[in-house]
Amino acid sequence: MGKRIYEIAKEIGKSSNEIIDVLKKNNIEKTNFSGVDAKEMEIITKAFAKKQRKGIITLGACCIAV
Repeated sequence: MGKRIYEIAKEIGKSSNEIIDVLKKNNIEKTNFSGVDAKEMEIITKAFAKKQRKGIITLGACCIAV
């Protein structure tokens, strides 16, 4: 078993509830103290990678998150 949900949330700057919601959408029931396996971590990573890409505007050499 890997890291716990609250640890992952802290690392990626999201709330535990946001991560739990992503997992619920994939029919996975967890709490913030639950451990996450490799498959679940992949789901979390993909979900938040998509959201981060949508919120970035590139202006020359700098980026602004919106």
